[in-house]
Amino acid sequence: MRQHVKDQIVAATGQKLSPVYGRGSRECYRLGGSAPLGNGGDLSPTGEGHVHDMSVPRSRSRGNRYPRWIRAIVSALSRLLIRKPSTREPREPGSFLILQCGLDFTVIVPVTKGHPYTWSTWQWRMGQSQHGRRLQQHIHWRGESIYLEEGEFELQLSPHKELDGSEHPGWVNNFDLLCRGDLLHLYTNKPAPKSGSHRVYYFGNSTDVWG
Repeated sequence: MRQHVKDQIVAATGQKLSPVYGRGSRECYRLGGSAPLGNGGDLSPTGEGHVHDMSVPRSRSRGNRYPRWIRAIVSALSRLLIRKPSTREPREPGSFLILQCGLDFTVIVPVTKGHPYTWSTWQWRMGQSQHGRRLQQHIHWRGESIYLEEGEFELQLSPHKELDGSEHPGWVNNFDLLCRGDLLHLYTNKPAPKSGSHRVYYFGNSTDVWG
C-alpha cells in the first residue's frame, strides 16, 4: 500500500518524493525534493483562511441524534462558507495527511490553515485518543459515496455538488491539491468490512502533524 500510493503521487504530480523528518509521523516525505526543515519540517504559512464552522455540535453519546440528511446539509453549509480559491493558484508549501485506504483509493487531506480545502477547521471534530494527543479519522465507503464520519459530524469526501450548484472536487484521489514543497505524512490501513459493500478505514495521527 505504501509503495502504491507513493507511485501514484509521483505519477500524478511529476515530482519526486524525498524522505524527511516530520514531527509526529514515521512516514514523512517532501514533494519535489528535500528542503530545509523548520519547526519540525512544517512549512505551513501563518495566515488563516476565513472560516465559519456551522457543523452540528458533537453529542456525548455514541449514536447520531440527527438524520443523515440534516448532517449532510450542515456539513455542506460549512464548506460553502470557507474561502475556496482555485487549487491552481500559487501558494506556500503546506502539510498534508495522505490516507491510503487499502488499494481502493487515497484521501488527500490538507491540514495547513489557509489552504482552500483544509481540514484544520474540523480538527476538533476528529475522534481522539491518548488524552487528545492523537486524532482519529473514520472513513466510510458505501456504494459510490465516501464519507468521513466522526460522531455526528459527516463530511462527503468524494466529488459532489454543493448547495449553490457548484462542483466540489472532493479529497479522494485529488492529487491536484498538492504542489512542490508540500510535506506529506503517509498513513495506510486495510478496510474493515461491514455489512454488504460497506467498508470502513481507520486512521490515527499525532496532533503534532496538524500543526
